[in-house]
Amino acid sequence: MSQENVEMVRRALEEWNRGERSEARVRAFWHSDVEFLPRRSATEGPYRGIDGVERFVADTEETFEKFEQHYEVLDLGEHRHECFRMDASVTKSLPAPV
Repeated sequence: MSQENVEMVRRALEEWNRGERSEARVRAFWHSDVEFLPRRSATEGPYRGIDGVERFVADTEETFEKFEQHYEVLDLGEHRHECFRMDASVTKSLPAPV
């Protein structure tokens, strides 16, 4: 991953963590053929394409009051190791069933 791409990812995640999650930002960052595999994809399946990423964002915002993403790049000389972590906290209260 080039340093330019690393910086692009960092900027995008900073925007996300500030709550800047518009459709235009999602479409500018993600490739149209993306296959996004967060942990929940183990039970819900992958999120495919821009529509899938937008569904992930909507589902996440509906479920959690606070949701942040963090990205770390370790420079290992000829290679780099990318770590991507998402932190969600405080599940929103659901209305009591009627």
